[in-house]
Amino acid sequence: MADPIKHAWPTTLPEQIRLVRGLLGAVSRPVKPAEVGRFFDGAKPARLKEILETLVALGHARKSREGYSGV
Repeated sequence: MADPIKHAWPTTLPEQIRLVRGLLGAVSRPVKPAEVGRFFDGAKPARLKEILETLVALGHARKSREGYSGV
């Protein structure tokens, strides 16, 4: 993945979830939390992992050995 343009990381949880979910739907392959973090300026790795796991639990993302992907 080429270096992406970084977007500001929102302060509210709903906006953070919306952006991560949108990103998963826009990429064509599974991504690791660190790759997701490259898109957002100020996103903390622990928060990204928590959001990704939440999206999986809610059925809005899939987790595999390769990473996370949208559904």
